[in-house]
Amino acid sequence: MPREGSSGMMNRAARDHADVVAARTPLRRIGRDEDMTGAAIYLASRAGDYVVGETIAVDGGIAYANLTPGPS
Repeated sequence: MPREGSSGMMNRAARDHADVVAARTPLRRIGRDEDMTGAAIYLASRAGDYVVGETIAVDGGIAYANLTPGPS
């Protein structure tokens, strides 16, 4: 998840409510540029040569988390 200031594409909820979003993410933080960089390096390297047609979720575990709405 790119941060504002790098590419300006940060999710509005993450930007406006960063503490709340981070608290409900398994890694307890908002994604950083380096998180995407690692995935890109993997895919561009020999280690990723045989990876075809896959979706790699670089999301801090949110895809597998049970994120039920908390108290307002």
